Amino acid sequence: MYKVINKESNYKLNIQNSIFLGFSFKAELTSIDTIINKIKKEYSDATHIVYAFLDNSNYKYTDDQEPSKSAGFQLLNLLKQKQIYNSLLVVVRYFGGKKLGKSNLSKAYYECGLQTLYLSGTNTNEIINVSYISTTYTDFNKISHRFPDKIYEIKYEEKVYFLLNTEYLNYLEPNSYTLIEQKEYLNSTLDEAHKNK
Repeated sequence: MYKVINKESNYKLNIQNSIFLGFSFKAELTSIDTIINKIKKEYSDATHIVYAFLDNSNYKYTDDQEPSKSAGFQLLNLLKQKQIYNSLLVVVRYFGGKKLGKSNLSKAYYECGLQTLYLSGTNTNEIINVSYISTTYTDFNKISHRFPDKIYEIKYEEKVYFLLNTEYLNYLEPNSYTLIEQKEYLNSTLDEAHKNK
């Protein structure tokens, strides 16, 4: 089970005249450079463009000439703490003329990243084993009432075709369905905090 951002978002933070612009993206390792280059082009007058990327086996970050581990490293730690993968978090900074100090600078990048992620929302992704089955409309009504949250991808034809979490297959009457195949399925659900947004 892992989390990914639900949607791209942006956030603006002003600290002592320094402007921090946060952006979040769904990303793969191979798409990072394209996204970063687009941001660098759009914000070519920015003082710093820092980012962090995390997936299940890779990570990448840059502090872009900010003090070591004060910027992109903070964003990477945020992604790790929140267990958000396949995501790119970027913060563009316009220097406001006053140095913040490494501690306050780190807090500013972290806070900008945190608020950007909050606006993005997250989905929890889980790989589950499912059974692709068919059944009559009458039997489907019984099954769907009994296991409403365990049924996916329903197709209504002469019969009803759907995926059922395989853990629940043994609870069905043997003659009430036809098993077509079993496979893995990516189940993605929007996390509770963002369902009403």
